[in-house]
Amino acid sequence: MTNLIQIEQLSFGYKKDRLLYDNLNFQVKKGEWIGLIGASGLGKTTLLRFLNGSHKEYDKSPSHVRRGRVMVLGKDMMINRHIPGIIMTIYQYPDHQLVFTHGMDELLFGMENFSLSPYLMKERIDRVTRAFDMEDLMNKNPSNLSGGEKQVMVLGSVLCLEPDILLLDEAFSALDSSRVKKVLDFLETMHQEGLTIIMVDHKQEHLTYVDRIVELKDKSLKDVPVLKGDFKRQLGEDDT
Repeated sequence: MTNLIQIEQLSFGYKKDRLLYDNLNFQVKKGEWIGLIGASGLGKTTLLRFLNGSHKEYDKSPSHVRRGRVMVLGKDMMINRHIPGIIMTIYQYPDHQLVFTHGMDELLFGMENFSLSPYLMKERIDRVTRAFDMEDLMNKNPSNLSGGEKQVMVLGSVLCLEPDILLLDEAFSALDSSRVKKVLDFLETMHQEGLTIIMVDHKQEHLTYVDRIVELKDKSLKDVPVLKGDFKRQLGEDDT
């Protein structure tokens, strides 16, 4: 199976004696679902920003150390800052990713930019809104929604684009357990359809969905055993 993502000897730090990564190597195959764990402050979000090309501010200071290659679909993301529609990222705080005053516009905007047909846009919106139980949010102003509803809105708008690679950075932090399950079940369906996912998360019940878990530790990534278990049972739900 082809490596969709290949990081080769990545070193980065704000100073030479404060490296976040030291010759870090990492490969992700097409269609894998990776769980990324590690203590706070070690550089998990920064690593996602290298993958999606939004790391350009790290080049500004001469004191920064930055070397190695970050290859995504054969393109070096150290040079190619963005691959439109291919890699999408959802961060922990949704307010920075919401721009419209009407929920439906949030879902339509990205698809309109890619000139999708009205039929296909409707099909994708119907699929996502049903899966996330968010039909009642479509006519609301996203700025007036709760934190969890805002996260669902961002998730819906991104997944309507059906990217090849989805990066999730603590993207379920404001969701209740029932909605998290709906989102994860939907992601599982998209994963089976070929979506590649890298998910920063620490909750065991979320990590049971992934194919592989890697831990950012000692300035590199190490594989750890996948945590298996019954999701419903771990949430305390009735099995019947």
